[in-house]
Amino acid sequence: MKTHGNGDVPIKDGLEKTRLFIALIVVLVLVSSSHNSSYKKSISFLPNNFNIQDNNTGRNSQKGEQAVGVNDSDMVNLQRQSGINVQLSPYNAKGDGVTDDTAAINRAIEAAGYLGALYFPKGVYKLTKAPDFRSRRVIGAGVDRTILVQHTASEAVVITGEVYSYLADMTLQHADRSALSQKVPQGVGVNLQRVGYGSVLERLEIKNVTSGLYCGESLTAGKGNYVFSTSLRDITISAFSHSMSYIRGSNTGNIWSNIHGMNWDNVEQKTKLTATWGMYFQTTSNEQLRQINIEHGIYTTAIEAVDAPNFIIDNIHIEGFVPKGNISSIVKTNYHSSLNIRGLSLTFSTFSKSLSNTVALFQLSDDSTITVNGIEIKDNTIVGTINLRRLIAGGTVTAGANLHIDNMRVTDGSFQNGDYVDPSYQVATPLVTTTLKTSLQ
Repeated sequence: MKTHGNGDVPIKDGLEKTRLFIALIVVLVLVSSSHNSSYKKSISFLPNNFNIQDNNTGRNSQKGEQAVGVNDSDMVNLQRQSGINVQLSPYNAKGDGVTDDTAAINRAIEAAGYLGALYFPKGVYKLTKAPDFRSRRVIGAGVDRTILVQHTASEAVVITGEVYSYLADMTLQHADRSALSQKVPQGVGVNLQRVGYGSVLERLEIKNVTSGLYCGESLTAGKGNYVFSTSLRDITISAFSHSMSYIRGSNTGNIWSNIHGMNWDNVEQKTKLTATWGMYFQTTSNEQLRQINIEHGIYTTAIEAVDAPNFIIDNIHIEGFVPKGNISSIVKTNYHSSLNIRGLSLTFSTFSKSLSNTVALFQLSDDSTITVNGIEIKDNTIVGTINLRRLIAGGTVTAGANLHIDNMRVTDGSFQNGDYVDPSYQVATPLVTTTLKTSLQ
């Protein structure tokens, strides 16, 4: 008999094993589509040992022998490991954009169990109540392919939280912009509830919401909320009335990467929606933001961090920013915060006297510090006589407060009205320090 080069395994046997393995996969697929407890299929002639765990009972098929029958309980365990398809029986989500899939999705969530996986195939899933994905792994077929649409304006689109949660590859939105008139936590995109270590949110599009990613200060009286040791990455948020993201509670050790917010009302007509914040953080430590884009909207503040020690930002890009309010700011911080920013660009934005009296690049109070290396400001438009200041330090500023800037370049004549420090600040140490590399043109 002809053999492989090593002389050990006959080619014929190898081909038979391959055929048997393919047959095994086909049978598993057939079995997984059956949920009739009286109907069983057997997996025969397995090429190697095959183990199925049914609750606490292990079952094994020896090589070359008939396999044990696979029943519904076996398949539930297999599905929990590989991911429950919400469209299959007995869950039967339609994904047609018309049928209310809320109950079907809830059945799938319950069947998945703790840390179980759910798969949403391509489709538009109508919701009337937010599905609770806490401690579940949830994945779609991709942004704009799997779309979850919330039809109740006061509801979040989805809820996630607790440890090892996973949410990825889908679009999350309200059916229309009526949700924008709600007040948080109503009408948010993802309601984050006690999100713990190992959790990941990635490759998401969120739109038509009050706030895209929202963690309120508390869930119920005496029960604090938080987000910690979580990764949030490759997320686009648009059409929001409150904020791209709003994180309060007791938070630490999160990594935000490639977060992109755009708040167009109508792109063709170049009209923009209004929100208070781009991103807001309170009571958080050791937070890291990487490549943050806050664009094309009317905002009071782009990024605000309150009580945020060891807060690191690598690259903020602000574009099409229209400040609104008596005092508006790009970065605002207070109460024992320390921000380290490596790279900030501000471009194609409009500073109008009709919307704001004063705009500050940086606004701080208490004993907060901001250290910046690398600022580029260019191609912005100034309408009317408006104060554009590098720094505004409020009346509560105390000893230890400081803004240090290296490598600042301004080429459009903006932000040259000087720094404002409240007269009550009597500490001899200069509040603002720079290097010779700072230039205003």
